[in-house]
Amino acid sequence: MKIETKDLCIGYDRAIVNNINISVNDSETVVLIGPNGAGKTTLLKTVSGIIKPISGNVYINNKDIFDISEGVIVKQRNKSKSPKWWTRYSKRRYRKTFLSK
Repeated sequence: MKIETKDLCIGYDRAIVNNINISVNDSETVVLIGPNGAGKTTLLKTVSGIIKPISGNVYINNKDIFDISEGVIVKQRNKSKSPKWWTRYSKRRYRKTFLSK
């Protein structure tokens, strides 16, 4: 599975980080490092499809994640070499489990 962002701008009421362009292939490991409030968690939530970007796009296998259904995303995740615990969570379950507190 390939995850890619193009000209991604993330944030909530205002932009936190602009022009994020990354490409991560299935066998790669990525580490996000930065101070508190730098946008690390916001980036992960955006790439996961939990929140929408202010602008730009997030692609999984060259398909925009906001144009495809949750079921397709979960199937793609299940095909990848992701940790087994992650494949149990759809976006809806993730929101309920981690964001409802």
